[in-house]
Amino acid sequence: MEITDRINRLTFNDADEIRALFSELICKSVDKNFLLLPPFYTAGGDEIRVGRNVFINQNCTLYDLGGLDIGDDVMIGPNVSIITTGHPLDPSPRRAVTIGRPIVIEKNVWIAASTTIIGGDDRSKLSCSYRRCGHQGRSRECACWWKSRACYS
Repeated sequence: MEITDRINRLTFNDADEIRALFSELICKSVDKNFLLLPPFYTAGGDEIRVGRNVFINQNCTLYDLGGLDIGDDVMIGPNVSIITTGHPLDPSPRRAVTIGRPIVIEKNVWIAASTTIIGGDDRSKLSCSYRRCGHQGRSRECACWWKSRACYS
């Protein structure tokens, strides 16, 4: 959490330093087009994999203990939570067990503001293409919106 604390003391104007710290957090270099706007929160960071040209808007939470793959050209809106861990539905083991489930966000996905994605259901692999959606270029319709129209592979 020390690295996220350092990221969260920076501003939009510190993009190069944010990239360097995020690369340290995930143990792999991100490309020069990676952009993250603080604040940002994570449970660890070392299970996050990021493609090229990724944008993460402010106040996002990435709980990555189950594994999180973010593809090329992904845009993540503000206040998004991507949670790869959970607990059993049965109340008796709920406090003693944490279950990690991976999430894959494929190329060109836009995750709209205030979306929450939880690993382990059929939507844990997100992809979006105009041809598959059939929305003919209306990007709002083809965003991965949880409670509206969505594109899931």
